[in-house]
Amino acid sequence: MKSLSGAAIIALTATMLAACIHTEDAAREAAAYQRFLGASEAQIKVQIRSGERTFSGGGVWLGDGEVLTAYHLFYEPPRILQPSDQVSVVFRGVAIPAKVVFHGDLRENDLAMLKLERDQTPAKLATLDTPSVCGDVEPVGASLYITAYDAVYSTTASPVGAVMYKGKTWSEAVTSIVSHGVSGSPVFDKRTGCLAGVISRIEYTPQGNMADPEQVACEKATLQMNDAGLGVTCAISPQTIFSTSEAIRPFIAQAHRYERAHGID
Repeated sequence: MKSLSGAAIIALTATMLAACIHTEDAAREAAAYQRFLGASEAQIKVQIRSGERTFSGGGVWLGDGEVLTAYHLFYEPPRILQPSDQVSVVFRGVAIPAKVVFHGDLRENDLAMLKLERDQTPAKLATLDTPSVCGDVEPVGASLYITAYDAVYSTTASPVGAVMYKGKTWSEAVTSIVSHGVSGSPVFDKRTGCLAGVISRIEYTPQGNMADPEQVACEKATLQMNDAGLGVTCAISPQTIFSTSEAIRPFIAQAHRYERAHGID
């Protein structure tokens, strides 16, 4: 039997390694697809009843009675959460009383931590799998999905408004334009299933020359869905912004320190 040369052995090893990597990639993709299909099992609604009005958004179950959502659901002037308002988390049609135990701010850290009453948490919610927070921010073009309380959106990390810092570029927006009721919903990395973000707001980015008064007037009119009547053309690019994993990780740690310091169980 003829022995293989060193080069042939290296080539064969490389071929076998490539086959293993391909198999692993296929397995990861299959697992990611299954997570996407099963995302509806973890749909959560955050609901605020204020007098005769009801406001809703999404949230993500973190386990141990905790739900992460967007802060602006509770505080977005002129609407401010009042002591008489009723906050609840709705899971599979069951409303569970909740309270805001920690929060960030409206612009840079649009996050809030809710706590449920332990004796009122449904067993199916208590045993629900909890996501890990992504260890890195999402690159432009990454495949993502949003688990809102009424739908699961397949989307992509948007190049519009991409952040560049120290030679690294990442996205804090998705290409999908979602409704306001999706605020607070989790954004997941489709490949790994980790928590990549929490939906915050919709921003409109002007594409014209901001030094041109006619362009500024046209863009303002466009946002208000009016006709500027200036005979110029302008473009507005909408984008759905999310709080990234880079903000979520320290926020959760801060929330837990606050809960321990104040004896919140």
